[in-house]
Amino acid sequence: MKIFYLSYSFHLIISPLFKHVKLISVSKLNQTRHINLEKILLLMSSILSPFTHTE
Repeated sequence: MKIFYLSYSFHLIISPLFKHVKLISVSKLNQTRHINLEKILLLMSSILSPFTHTE
């Protein structure tokens, strides 16, 4: 139950953030072709892993 609540709350935080990042990347697509979106996602997942994998 606690893990579900944590993952749900982080989902509420991350989904708007991800949309925002996608908007930024789309707006900057004309300037830079190689956007580090994967690095951002990896960083976010590495930050979240201690919270989502709590016992």
